[in-house]
Amino acid sequence: MGFDTRVLTGVGVLAAVTEAGSFARAAETLGLTPSGVSRAALSSALAIGKLLPLGFLIVLGIGHAIAHPVLIHESDMSAPGGGGWFVALLAVLFAYGGWEDALVPSGEVKESRRVLPFALAAGLCAAGVVYALLQYVTVATIGTAATGHPLADVASSLMGNAGRKVISVAALISTYGYLAASFVSAPRLPYALAVEGDCPPILATLHPRSDTPVYAIVGFAIVGCALAISGTFLWALALSAGSMTVVYTGICAALIRLRRKRPAADALRIPFGTIVAIVGIALCAVLLT
Repeated sequence: MGFDTRVLTGVGVLAAVTEAGSFARAAETLGLTPSGVSRAALSSALAIGKLLPLGFLIVLGIGHAIAHPVLIHESDMSAPGGGGWFVALLAVLFAYGGWEDALVPSGEVKESRRVLPFALAAGLCAAGVVYALLQYVTVATIGTAATGHPLADVASSLMGNAGRKVISVAALISTYGYLAASFVSAPRLPYALAVEGDCPPILATLHPRSDTPVYAIVGFAIVGCALAISGTFLWALALSAGSMTVVYTGICAALIRLRRKRPAADALRIPFGTIVAIVGIALCAVLLT
């Protein structure tokens, strides 16, 4: 959308202060008050705030595509070359990444064994449909030319300057929601490692009232803000996608190991899991190179 690191850092600081998306949650982190209802309501509001403009843009874009069909030539797809496609795959990895973060607080979810597999699959499918439709609308509206802010350009083409502003605000809401969710899940990882003795013990410290890993949250906020300030958005995107690739490689390798070590484990088992894991490791290796 053309936001610089100052805007992204400001949004990140706001998300850090509110941690789970509300000042009530910040108060809870400090042990002042429970705020589960406030967090759930704000989470729903953030989702609606970013999906409504995108849905409206998709509807307008499909109508425009029907009225003014555009033919995509083979040269448009082959022009970027292999390297361009792999760079695009890293961006796609960043866009789709993070769905596994829902597993981090799964110990606090009721009937997680039944709920989480459906939630993960439904979330991925819904995101895939939205992304595919947005890609189609973008190409059908402004073509395949490179642009630094495609959705804003599409909105400007379909709705004028007001549309650009609406989509830009939706992007800020989406960024805030993403960061707020990250502050819920990501600090739980260093906390768990600290509990097992693999990270400094201070990260395992819980607040006496709210039982939140307060030092892990603050540490995550400081590191995140430092990384946002030190580079551009594309640099941060590449760093995030690269780190996710390393994590996914480890997850695939762990699956192979666990299936051999615990073949009779009472767990969700997808068919051909080992083969899928090997293919995943190979894809991650290619993306990292």
